[in-house]
Amino acid sequence: MTNLLKESGEFMKYKKSSYHEERKEEKKKLIFHAATEVFIQNGYHKTTVKDIVDKAGVSVGTFYLYFENKEDIFEKIFDAVTAIHSTISNQVLQHGEYSVVQRFCRAITASLWTFEHYKELTRIMIVEAVGLNPRLEEKRITAMNQSYLQMEGILRELLENHLIDIPDPKILALVLEGASLNVRTYWLLNEINEPLRSYAYSLNFFILRGLGLNFTSIDVKNSIEKVLEELDNDPEQYAVF
Repeated sequence: MTNLLKESGEFMKYKKSSYHEERKEEKKKLIFHAATEVFIQNGYHKTTVKDIVDKAGVSVGTFYLYFENKEDIFEKIFDAVTAIHSTISNQVLQHGEYSVVQRFCRAITASLWTFEHYKELTRIMIVEAVGLNPRLEEKRITAMNQSYLQMEGILRELLENHLIDIPDPKILALVLEGASLNVRTYWLLNEINEPLRSYAYSLNFFILRGLGLNFTSIDVKNSIEKVLEELDNDPEQYAVF
């Protein structure tokens, strides 16, 4: 009987501890989401901790239980946005057997879709994260380099399998990633009325032609339509916050 009571007591302690941790996590997410909305509305520099806690409905003291300061929560949002882009670019290639042309079309189009779907948040991350602090700048550069290295790895694999004929995978990776980034950034920073996805065909055409791959317009259009349909049908499956 004594052992039973002891075990029961331990269970209750565990249950209370688990509940407490869940509540803490919920509170942290609440502040995180509130900060995201306020940064989108005001921009980083015009946002204060008080703006965030007012939006979240918590005290300033509660904010500092979870985050060091405004820079800290902004950096964590930057990490989440980076994770979203990475998750989507990986997920669209994981299911199904795709040709080289289809893989490029899916990856490029998914990247455009992500920028479009998270337009305001991505704009803040691109514009206001630049030079904000050394740690965040290092993360921003690392994310860009990872994208280039991923493209270079793909090109080297295609070259080794004699699927493309290019002189230097590294240079071409920089060119292709730079072209794609410029298109996305131009759309983000200017008041463009048309959706970013409308650039998908031209961008894919340019990249595939640059690689010297054989393809038809129908191949490209079908691949674009397919991946956009998948993403539009269940966009939240890729969300990480």
